[in-house]
Amino acid sequence: MKPLLTILVLVGFLSSSVPARSAVQNRKVQDLNLISTRVLQRSISPKFYQSLLISPVDGWIVVRANVINTRMSGARVIRSELNGAYDQLALKLATDMEIAGYFGVERPLSAGAARDSGS
Repeated sequence: MKPLLTILVLVGFLSSSVPARSAVQNRKVQDLNLISTRVLQRSISPKFYQSLLISPVDGWIVVRANVINTRMSGARVIRSELNGAYDQLALKLATDMEIAGYFGVERPLSAGAARDSGS
């Protein structure tokens, strides 16, 4: 969960240099209703959490992919508010993700967290 959240946050920060802006201005992380702020606070460092609370989010990119074993494949952008400016980066980050821990149908509640495979 941490790397996926970090990716979303980084895309938001990187989008500040893009001239095309979303219609909704001055959004914050808590306005996205993407993740509980309590979960976010436990997942990242306190200093980074405080900076996220006051930083604006200019855009939101959502990527959906299929999980096969520990890898993600068939990634596609299902929502992009930045006119495609960071879609390729979001797709690359999604395909570089790897599920850490066991994930299977016979034990569905034992899935691990996603992590960057370090390409």
